Amino acid sequence: VFGYKLSPEGFSLDPHMNEKFDGAQLSVNTRETSYTVKYLFSDKSGVVLDGRIVETDPKKMKNFVFIFDKGTHTVDYCIKKREQ
Repeated sequence: VFGYKLSPEGFSLDPHMNEKFDGAQLSVNTRETSYTVKYLFSDKSGVVLDGRIVETDPKKMKNFVFIFDKGTHTVDYCIKKREQ
């Protein structure tokens, strides 16, 4: 569901969520690094890392690597709502 994929330098996300979810949250605490990821359904796709938009292309979002840097981070992973 969350699409968590570990890589040597960090992790990526390729979620498969149904819009019946209001959203979800994932905590990643690995290699002295902490990420709190909120999955949200939105009018636009995008990854917001520590308050900054870092990716908006849905095809590239699944390959965005969240680096293990010994920091503490927040992520909004925005999934575009399907048009009804």
